[in-house]
Amino acid sequence: MFILFHGAIFDPAEITMVQADEAGLWIQTAGAAKVTLIESEEKTAQAMLGELYQVMLEQGIACDNDDGPEIELDEDELSELKQILDDGYEYIARDKSGSIYGYRFKPTKRKSTFEDPRTPDPVRLHRDWYSEIDYDASPISITYLLLDN
Repeated sequence: MFILFHGAIFDPAEITMVQADEAGLWIQTAGAAKVTLIESEEKTAQAMLGELYQVMLEQGIACDNDDGPEIELDEDELSELKQILDDGYEYIARDKSGSIYGYRFKPTKRKSTFEDPRTPDPVRLHRDWYSEIDYDASPISITYLLLDN
């Protein structure tokens, strides 16, 4: 699931903790060892949301609504993605070898492949499809890909 927030699209699963106090907003993202303090000279809610938005962009957990990957999918690709999403797969990723798989959880990028120990059964997708998705652009949320299609 993705959320449109203050002009950014983000996956809430990437945020593990947010807390507000007199110092500002504290945020911790998945995989981060430390908590980040978000401060603003103006203590208004709008100013703090703007600062949170900037931190989310800088940490790569959000992207501008207009800056997301523009991937055009044909009817066969859309149909396959909808089917594997219904089957519980949330992400797709292409290995350096060119093979592309669906994962139940966001996989970790390795030297030339992706892996997710919580997805013991990654589903192999059509290798010749999804030509705009490569190793460097992976992994990509299936829900995100289906947003504009």
